Amino acid sequence: MHAVATIARMRNTTLGRSLAVCFMVVTLASACSKKPTGEAAHPDNGISGEVALGASFEGDGFAIAPPEGWTVDDSGSLGADVVFLDEAADGFQANINVRVDSAGGLSLDDIISQSRTALGTSFTDYTTITDESTTVDGAAAHRFEATLTQGDFELHNLQSIVLSDDVIYTVTATSRDESWSEHEATFRASLATFTLT
Repeated sequence: MHAVATIARMRNTTLGRSLAVCFMVVTLASACSKKPTGEAAHPDNGISGEVALGASFEGDGFAIAPPEGWTVDDSGSLGADVVFLDEAADGFQANINVRVDSAGGLSLDDIISQSRTALGTSFTDYTTITDESTTVDGAAAHRFEATLTQGDFELHNLQSIVLSDDVIYTVTATSRDESWSEHEATFRASLATFTLT
């Protein structure tokens, strides 16, 4: 329930709404099957391996290929435009979620500055691993990777924040820290498929 209280506090701002679903603790899942597989490599860290991704999901202004077989929830009930969920393990579901919000005229620098503050104060033991500017599908973006404690869970996440035409796309992949090595290649491969439409 700690996760729910933190999310409720963060939803008071546009940026908070974007960040609120970053570290979703979800306990229910029903698997669904998707398609293709392929070799994935992340150029920044050399991680590679066979990664199975499903058919591209088309959202509001974006597309992304989720991990094959993960549940797709685009109902909005979990606070994101779409959430892709792995099977539950020890009370937590590894997930990738995409949130779409108006930037309200903020620059990417403003958004990132606010993100650093919100992430550092909203989550216990938030420890940044990566904090870097990048581009995603030609748009200005920023990438965070961090570990944190959320309630009873020690988590690890990877997040891209993309700004295009005054819209913020927040794409976040999260797993328990102890299972990060099992999910990392899949997370990076899926996030690498994110495009603006």
